[in-house]
Amino acid sequence: MNSNIVRSSLTLLLLASICHTGVAHSEPADPSSPAAVQPAIPTATSLQACLWTWRSDGATEARFVVDLATEKAGAEEGSGTGAKQAPDCARSGIERKKRDLAVYERLKKRFDAQRAHSEPDKRLAHAIQWIERSTKWGASRANWMVASPDGAYAVYTIHGEPLLLIDVDALATRVLAAATVGSNLATPVAWSADSRELAYAPPHTDQVQIYSVAQQAVTASKTGAGPWVLALAWSPDGRQLATFGFVNRRMNKSPLGLLGAAAGHPEFRNDGQLSVYTMGQEEHLAVVLKRGISEMGSPNIELEWK
Repeated sequence: MNSNIVRSSLTLLLLASICHTGVAHSEPADPSSPAAVQPAIPTATSLQACLWTWRSDGATEARFVVDLATEKAGAEEGSGTGAKQAPDCARSGIERKKRDLAVYERLKKRFDAQRAHSEPDKRLAHAIQWIERSTKWGASRANWMVASPDGAYAVYTIHGEPLLLIDVDALATRVLAAATVGSNLATPVAWSADSRELAYAPPHTDQVQIYSVAQQAVTASKTGAGPWVLALAWSPDGRQLATFGFVNRRMNKSPLGLLGAAAGHPEFRNDGQLSVYTMGQEEHLAVVLKRGISEMGSPNIELEWK
């Protein structure tokens, strides 16, 4: 055999081997391999609680930042806004309500289409009827729905009604909690960022329930948040849950308060407590942020992990 041909063949084999090695390194990584795992979500180091109320000349807000490492709350920081202007801390809540409204409108459209040819879910029919009727006195449809981040589910929550989990595509419902008899308090709810878990706190129970969508069951129950929880918020990584609730309810016994009580209009006050729970742990952090909050002007609450 010609030696030039042999050398050419060996050269081609060597080049093919090198090219194959290069291609092998450029192939996509196995999704299950450690190199393909998405970077972990940073753990929050602090938590801000913002209490804000509307007034005729604008809004007032009071902010408290709790350092999760030291478990200490910083001093109250207050500010105000102009007429009809929401405070900065209300913006995330406003965006959530836009999502809630969009999911409700999609739900309503699917419900109307189904009702045209089959019998709808009775609980869902009642909820939608109530929501539509509420608009006659100026309420927003988004007030009564809390949608999951992925838009697959929504929770119907209003005082005097059962807490209802709604599958938006299937138009099916599940009762998560019975109506609280004799209470005018709604049940606050919060979805985890991945839409896998739902936290809710029925009034007067001093319990926060953790519901798994995949398991269709309550997987954990937390206590110590207080009998009246106003807000809940999951940490971005889903490992912690924060609540803001009223504790230590008492009547205002100042001279003006006693005068009101004598006239049949007692004023009750509460302490605002921030609680932080870690999934899988029994103990939790509880910090009183503000004392003597009047029930006559209960604030809006926004919790933000930082």
